[in-house]
Amino acid sequence: MAKLAEEILTRVFTIQRQLLERINEATEIEYQLLERFGETQETLDYFEQLQNSRERADNYYLRLFTSLRQIYPAQPVASLISSFRESISDVIVLLLSRSLLM
Repeated sequence: MAKLAEEILTRVFTIQRQLLERINEATEIEYQLLERFGETQETLDYFEQLQNSRERADNYYLRLFTSLRQIYPAQPVASLISSFRESISDVIVLLLSRSLLM
């Protein structure tokens, strides 16, 4: 089975971890603002911005996760195609070598 390069997987997982950290930071800041200042007209815009930030990070996280889940089941097919191509190449080389010997 074909596999994604370790470097790619490491990068994807690093980005996912960073996105989770951003989600956590936005939630933590929102809680601190709420505790310190309460929900007032002046803080509503900040709460909205934090929620938007959290939602964007969550959407990116889910996109990466979904993409990875879609790539892995497709890999055996890619591997079979690659093996098939190699087999065809082997057969062609064999046929050419036999025809040259005759």
